[in-house]
Amino acid sequence: MPLTPIYVPIAECQDWFSLSRDTFYRAANRGEISIHKVGNRSLLKVAEITDWIECAAENSNSDVGQIVGRK
Repeated sequence: MPLTPIYVPIAECQDWFSLSRDTFYRAANRGEISIHKVGNRSLLKVAEITDWIECAAENSNSDVGQIVGRK
C-alpha cells in the first residue's frame, strides 16, 4: 500500500489537485489554508488541502468551489 505524504511542496499540490499556485496563495491570504515554510520551501498539508477542497465544493462562491464543478 503506497504511503501518502503529510506535507508536499506547492508545485506538487498543483499537479495533484489541478489548482494554480495563485489559488493556494489566495486561500492562504484569506486564512482558509496554511502554507508551512521549511527553509526556503513552501509546503502544504495534504489533509488540510483535501478538507479545504471538499468544503469549497459545497460553497460555489469560492474559487475552488467553482473549479471543482459546483454551479
